[in-house]
Amino acid sequence: MYIECVIRTAQPLLLGYVLDYFAGVEHIRYDHACMAAVGVCLCNLLYFLFYNTIKIRFAQLGMRARTACCALIYKKSLKLNQLSMGKTTVGHIINLMSNDANRFDYAPQLASYFIIAPIDTGLTIYIMYTYMGWSSMVVAGLITLLIAFQFIMGNMFSKFRLMTAKLTDTRLQYMVEIISGMRIVKMYSWEQSFADLVAETRKQEVSCLQKSCFLKAINMSVYSMASKLILFATFITLVLTGSVLNAKTVFVSMVLLNFVRDNMTWWFPVSIACGAELLVTCNRIQVLLTMKCLQLGETQIKFIQNQNNFCNRETNGKQSPEMFINNITAKWSEESPYPTLQNISLHLKPGDLLAVIGPVGAGKSSLLMTILKELPLLSGSIETVGSISYASQESWSFNTSVRNNILFEAVYNESRYKRVVEVCALERDFEIFPFGDKTLVGERGVQLSGGQKARITLA
Repeated sequence: MYIECVIRTAQPLLLGYVLDYFAGVEHIRYDHACMAAVGVCLCNLLYFLFYNTIKIRFAQLGMRARTACCALIYKKSLKLNQLSMGKTTVGHIINLMSNDANRFDYAPQLASYFIIAPIDTGLTIYIMYTYMGWSSMVVAGLITLLIAFQFIMGNMFSKFRLMTAKLTDTRLQYMVEIISGMRIVKMYSWEQSFADLVAETRKQEVSCLQKSCFLKAINMSVYSMASKLILFATFITLVLTGSVLNAKTVFVSMVLLNFVRDNMTWWFPVSIACGAELLVTCNRIQVLLTMKCLQLGETQIKFIQNQNNFCNRETNGKQSPEMFINNITAKWSEESPYPTLQNISLHLKPGDLLAVIGPVGAGKSSLLMTILKELPLLSGSIETVGSISYASQESWSFNTSVRNNILFEAVYNESRYKRVVEVCALERDFEIFPFGDKTLVGERGVQLSGGQKARITLA
């Protein structure tokens, strides 16, 4: 603000002193004119020196904000429960991190012009009033019209940005689903149908981008001709009112209006457009960040509380693991009129084996999700003593060795490791593997069969 409102404003005033000397004003001496000329050069030097330094600092601040935002989105995506994952997609999260978060790079630098531009414009109008009197009110009126015009443009930028973001999310969702199901697409020769679907979505997205570029072109046109139109209207008004138009008034007014043109007709509208897009970005990120997560911390606390509740079941100083499910009711969607699970109760003790059977959609997987705290309860409670181990129906693996997939970053304990390998029937598989348990499984376990993936996941 100091650079824009003091250094750049002082430059045309010093130029006025130099012009007064050449115009023959009595109280302006040669040494005063030389000092004023040096001041003009010094102001220009100081402006570029400080401006570039501050610009780098603002760029660093924006980069840190973007990085922090991406890290926050990434950490949140790892904690989303199944109910929240049904409300978003991988493509949506990728779009937030790769596209929306980039708005934070420019926000710190442009945000300052919300304050600088109006103050600089007010100073310019006041200085021009001292030179031209009431004719300077033409400048104030035209700048006010430009400000109103830019607010309208900012609102339109916000709408088009929101439309473009939604279409981009849809296109990325299509692409993620197509790539994940590419084998089926190739098998049934659906390439052209899906290509047309993606092309139509991209066409709509490009249409919104074209409209946004059209608005930017209007802003560029206004930026190019604003200062010239304001100068023309101001000088015409000054001459028609009978005032004298001299060199000092012309040159000082031109320099001041050139500064106002940069701030008010370029940086100010760009900051409004960036602010509108940033507001949309923040709202989209807020929707993701307010989604429900896995309640891992609360689960651990409940375990401790439950251990205090079942003190009468201690054996040899240690409490035996148990699970109590008391009349639970849950559903995946709040809009659904019927619950997925209703009035479910069970009690598991050490040595029990419970098999849950039923047709498709009966709620078998939903019962597991409630135990894992991924499906929130509407009523009832789940009380657990000890920890829970879960082997997913869909096996998965890291692109590393078999041993690392089994250990899962845990400390290697040879006796326990051999026991787990024996229980999971992996000894025969290790004999088949070329390097035993140090064999690389490949990307998505490409080197393993379906049964081997399931046994390694269980281990």
